[in-house]
Amino acid sequence: MKMIKGVLLGILIAMPVAGFAANTNVTYKSSIALGATYKSGNSDKTLFTMDLKGDRYSPKNDWLNSLYAEYGKTGTSTTPKTQTEGKARGQSDWKHKFGGKNFYGGMFGEVLTDAIKQIRFRGKLGPNLGYYWINKDTHKF
Repeated sequence: MKMIKGVLLGILIAMPVAGFAANTNVTYKSSIALGATYKSGNSDKTLFTMDLKGDRYSPKNDWLNSLYAEYGKTGTSTTPKTQTEGKARGQSDWKHKFGGKNFYGGMFGEVLTDAIKQIRFRGKLGPNLGYYWINKDTHKF
């Protein structure tokens, strides 16, 4: 299972870049957010989060990718800490523009694992169809 998660993570990170180097009118946007929280009082809680995003915008196609993970434990001074957070979710959304560049159709995919809800693996794959009400370099809606 660890190997499958590693392969999926590698594909998710590499997808926006692979095979698109020849197009010169392409914009890449990426971000990473890491967080650590510790709370002490009647109970002690620790929480670690990570959020990676990598997007690729071009005149004909947009490709949006993200990976989110969290891990946390909670306990009191008399009880040992137990895991209360444990989730990882990867998402990818490919949009091909047509009909005046504001309409799009494409595919989306999502993989999820959640230790608390006892979801070992859940995957979604499907089509999407939509319209960009705002389609500018700085804003998309």
